[in-house]
Amino acid sequence: ANTLFKNKKYSEALALYEKALETLSKVQETTADESKAEMGATLHFNKASTFWKLYQESSTSTVSSSSSLSNADDIDEIDLDISVSDKIYELQRCEQACEAALDINPKHIKAFFRLINAIIALGRPQEALERIEAFKHTVDSDREDDRERILSELKRKCNASLILRAESIQT
Repeated sequence: ANTLFKNKKYSEALALYEKALETLSKVQETTADESKAEMGATLHFNKASTFWKLYQESSTSTVSSSSSLSNADDIDEIDLDISVSDKIYELQRCEQACEAALDINPKHIKAFFRLINAIIALGRPQEALERIEAFKHTVDSDREDDRERILSELKRKCNASLILRAESIQT
């Protein structure tokens, strides 16, 4: 699945991540539960990363198709609506996969980072700020510098999104 992801074959990668999660769920509980749980969190995060890439690709194609809308007809508008719904769908699936990874490992910083970016992209920066504040207390203190750097970057994105949102409401 990781090779497919690197080769930008995201749909195929998703299918293999799903299959791996299904296989992992059939593994009997043992003393290695911690490694099973970590593998599950990693697979969910990999799914989230794949959905994020699909979102990014749909964003790129939306920009190129929207540039041809100067004399749009009904079909162009339908295509644009589909691509917007595809973007939202990919972001929602990314959010769900991140939540699944964090359910398994609440300290998974990469899953949290991806989750916050998805929430911001979905237009919910205030919720993202609240989640950042709650997450501050779950990360290990031995990674304090990394945590603070990541969280301040996420806060900056949230605040920028809130400002842009407020400006668009005023205009």
